[in-house]
Amino acid sequence: MDAGDTIEQSQEDGKSESPKEVNENISQEPTIEQQPETTNPKSEIQKSETKNMEVHHHPDLHHRKKHWKEYFLEFLMIFLAVTLGFFAENIREHFAERNKERSYMQSLLEDLVEDTSKINNCVQNNLYPQNGRDTLVELLYNYQPGKTNVNELARLFMMYCFEYNIVRLTDHTITELKTSGNTVLIRKRSVANAILSYDDEVHFTEKQGDITIDFGEKNLENGNDILNIRQFLAFVDHGPSVFSDKNLALKKSLNAFPQYPDPKLVLKFANSVEVYIGVCRDYTNQLIETKKSTNELITLIKNEYNFN
Repeated sequence: MDAGDTIEQSQEDGKSESPKEVNENISQEPTIEQQPETTNPKSEIQKSETKNMEVHHHPDLHHRKKHWKEYFLEFLMIFLAVTLGFFAENIREHFAERNKERSYMQSLLEDLVEDTSKINNCVQNNLYPQNGRDTLVELLYNYQPGKTNVNELARLFMMYCFEYNIVRLTDHTITELKTSGNTVLIRKRSVANAILSYDDEVHFTEKQGDITIDFGEKNLENGNDILNIRQFLAFVDHGPSVFSDKNLALKKSLNAFPQYPDPKLVLKFANSVEVYIGVCRDYTNQLIETKKSTNELITLIKNEYNFN
């Protein structure tokens, strides 16, 4: 078969296709419009989030109306919480105050025991010179120039009038109670009243002590009017040995008083010693009364607070 025959045959084959077949072929070709749609997962998530956000921003404002019992229950719970807190705080403060009260009473008890020891020592020191002072005042009232032993007057004056004994009671705890306003912590009224009474008595005793000091200083001044200070200091330096019988020569050389002091000055000194004796006795008696009050307060505190 030659080339011309081939071309003719192909043209005839092309002409043999019908229009119906051509249309079917065209319809089978995919078009852009008929392509399947593709979905984006990220876009779907964003839409879901946006929807949820819109729900949060637009809450449902139409609440269900509460029953009055619910309001009452809420009020009751709040009231109970506040009340229990109030009672708990009061209980805590109560225990703290009771502990502080016992601490104060323990401290006061120690002060009272110390005061008792001080009073005992002071009373003994004041009782000791009373007899010597009585002897001195009798010699002074019976003074006769040239007959009275002036060295004996000097000895008695040096030993029994040159010093005076007073005591300062311990008031640290009572002072702290009053200045801090903590006296209200003492819930036992019997103890509180006893402490106040004791405090008043302590102040009175201290005033008596100050009076004793004043009269003691005046007594020394009156004695100095007839006393040779230099010779008196010599007596003090030599001590009691000056008055022994073995030191007669020393006695004569150490005349603390002039040989013939003015009787008027001696009488003035005698009156001063007499008053000083009375003041010292009053003070000593007051110390004894204060000691009784101290012991009574010690017993009361121990019984009320169960201190052993």
